[in-house]
Amino acid sequence: MTTLSALFHRHLPESLQGDAENISAQLLASIDEGQQKILLQRVLSDEAIGAQLVRALVGSQYVLESCCREPELLLHGLLMDAPYTPLSAVRIIEMADLSCCDCETSEALDKALRRLRRRLMTAIIWRDLNRLSDFREVCQSMTALAEACIQQALDFHYKTLSDKHGIPMGASSGQPQPLLVLGMGLSLIHISEPTRP
Repeated sequence: MTTLSALFHRHLPESLQGDAENISAQLLASIDEGQQKILLQRVLSDEAIGAQLVRALVGSQYVLESCCREPELLLHGLLMDAPYTPLSAVRIIEMADLSCCDCETSEALDKALRRLRRRLMTAIIWRDLNRLSDFREVCQSMTALAEACIQQALDFHYKTLSDKHGIPMGASSGQPQPLLVLGMGLSLIHISEPTRP
């Protein structure tokens, strides 16, 4: 499997050549033989994809660790689809809904959100390092990811608590009271409400 090392050497400047063997060995050690064949076939059949893979793995320890930890993320999420179209807020919300729709416990929700975050952050970083996105898109995607994760957690726990204790009602208004999350950034306060039943 020296071909992967050759790919790294071909796309790295001389100052980073020392990283090539280590990174390719680390990646290959985390995937089985069948996955190695899929990886090599994909990156060797498309020079641009090969160059993007090298830039992403060398440019981000997070991307490297994520791909080693979850080879399916690399083989399908990255090399096949995710990085090649912008990650709009609508798409991120759809992915969050799909990832969390079957969660029945808080542990399952936490796991689903961690996996979603890893998948989307890896794609955001890949697009950024390969100049497929601009700074505005990166910020918007990260904001949408944070908001989608908060909304999923809020909706899940609001429903869980409402099922257990009843829907909270305003003492004066007699109206259902939402659970609120205040997220304070540099210059904004964002209030997120649960989805109305």
